[in-house]
Amino acid sequence: SQSPSLQTAIPHPASDSGSPPPTGSSVWIELGIQSVPIGSIDLSDSSVQGAGDFKKYSHDVLLDGVRRLRDEVQPAVEKGADGDHFSDLDSRAGADYEHGLRRIYDSFYGMDRIRLNKNGDKYTVENGYHRLAVANELGLHSIPASVVEAPSVRGEGI
Repeated sequence: SQSPSLQTAIPHPASDSGSPPPTGSSVWIELGIQSVPIGSIDLSDSSVQGAGDFKKYSHDVLLDGVRRLRDEVQPAVEKGADGDHFSDLDSRAGADYEHGLRRIYDSFYGMDRIRLNKNGDKYTVENGYHRLAVANELGLHSIPASVVEAPSVRGEGI
């Protein structure tokens, strides 16, 4: 697990399911992007059951993206690479955004990253079921995700 890059109090984001924060608190702590064990993520309420459930991007496109995350993007990020690094690589390779590494970086470390709520050692999903389904299918043990945690879980009062 990576060290939290950012810890700030934020209002709990609106859940796709409309469910309230598990603790009843409306203030959560942003822990930043962390490497989260996939086995700790509750996927029981996911509507993603198979390849037919992929609409925005096809199952094959996401398979390729998660493989490239695992093989190219994540190792570079662990060595300090940022979005500009991947933009430079794409430029040198003649790859446009849609087919480049920067898009993959943005999908896991940018504004459209996977977002999880942490409750104890379990996580619930706010955004990213399709990417999580593919990561699970590929046998990844962990995935980068933005994590928020209720202060009462951490033993902190606000």
